[in-house]
Amino acid sequence: MDETLGRSLKKIRESKGLSQKDLASAAGLARETVSRIELGIRYPRTDTVRKLCSALGCSPNDLYMGG
Repeated sequence: MDETLGRSLKKIRESKGLSQKDLASAAGLARETVSRIELGIRYPRTDTVRKLCSALGCSPNDLYMGG
């Protein structure tokens, strides 16, 4: 699985000073979901990407293209 999205998610999350728990709460997701995406274990559905981007104030391109 391509881990670019996971690395980008972690980089953007950390640059905003958010924990996985904080991001998960803001996006309406489980912390485990955020963790699995960052580790490249789980590839998010489109609606999950939208929720994450909304919570982070970024675009999907930021996640898919390396933040």
